[in-house]
Amino acid sequence: MNETLETKITINDFVLKAAAIALEDNPLVNSVLDGDSLIYKGAININIAVATDQGLLVPVIRNANKLTIRQLSLTAAELTRRGREGSLASDEMEGGTFTISNIGMYGITSFTPIINQPQAAILGVCTIEERLKLVDERVCVSQVIGLSLTYDHRIVDGADASIFLNRICELLEKPLAILV
Repeated sequence: MNETLETKITINDFVLKAAAIALEDNPLVNSVLDGDSLIYKGAININIAVATDQGLLVPVIRNANKLTIRQLSLTAAELTRRGREGSLASDEMEGGTFTISNIGMYGITSFTPIINQPQAAILGVCTIEERLKLVDERVCVSQVIGLSLTYDHRIVDGADASIFLNRICELLEKPLAILV
């Protein structure tokens, strides 16, 4: 796919798109806690964690669910570049409704990301590992990516979190469906 596009689409871009779709399907995970009030957010604004020399930044991809995977890729790359250059405006890191933290490039197979308050949850993306899998009585090599969802139990319970995370997995297992 990357050979035919001007923009390189990464695994992280697929995760962004899958999360945006899953947030549409599971609006509780796209809510925030304001004191004792639960506020369902209409817009799906995804923070992406960006490591910089000055520390971690979390710029926002606004209306992520309305963007194509190519648009998500371009926006994420631009925000990451500007974050590392130190040229993000403060309002570009405000108003997020959900956060994704990807540390897979460091070979991490499991971690527990901390929720970006007052959001309901954060998705941690781990490295892609090759694992042996039995398919039709044959041993095959399968690529597996670890995902970790940390969520605020005052907002989301285990069943809702599992449904949300399962939806992301379904989408990532059939990546062509994400492109439609």
